[in-house]
This record gives sequence, C-alpha cells and structure tokens, in this order.
Amino acid sequence: AAGVLATLANPYWFIWWATIGAGYVAISREFGWQGVLLFFSGHILADLASLSVLAAVLVTGKRFITDRLYNGIVAVLGVFLIVLAVFFCRAGVVFLFRLN
Repeated sequence: AAGVLATLANPYWFIWWATIGAGYVAISREFGWQGVLLFFSGHILADLASLSVLAAVLVTGKRFITDRLYNGIVAVLGVFLIVLAVFFCRAGVVFLFRLN
C-alpha cells in the first residue's frame, strides 16, 4: 500500500504516462486489446525485474562497500550532477540568446 501511494504521489509517474506511456499505448492498440495487455504486462515485468536486481545489489553490496567508499561515490556523483546542471543551464542560455 505504501508503494502504491508513493507511486501515485510522484508527479513524474503521471507525466511519463501522459506523454511517453500514452504513445506506447497508442502504438500497442494497433494490435488490439492483446497488444495493450502485452505492453502493460511487459512494462510491469521490466519494472519488477530491474527493481528486484537493484534491491538485490543494494542488499548484498553492503558487505563489499565501506562508509568511506560510499561517501566518496556519493561525492563524485554529486559533482557530476552539478557539472551536468551547469552544462544544461549554459546550453539553455546559449539556445535562448544565441550566444556562441
């Protein structure tokens, strides 16, 4: 119940289904209700498989990673996100104002 509530509270879930998901459903409708059923089943099974692998890696990975290594990984990924944000902001400004 908590997982369902968390999913429904996530605005990106609605955005994905209203855009990309709707496009896939439209394509799968070309194959009738069976196509929609296969698309939805495949989508749910892919989510289940990928999240199960992620959960297994997180649970078993605790034995192989120290707190210091974990903090280092988080720091590196944080810097990467900052660099990516700067890149996208710069690209947006260049696009809007045509500054090359």
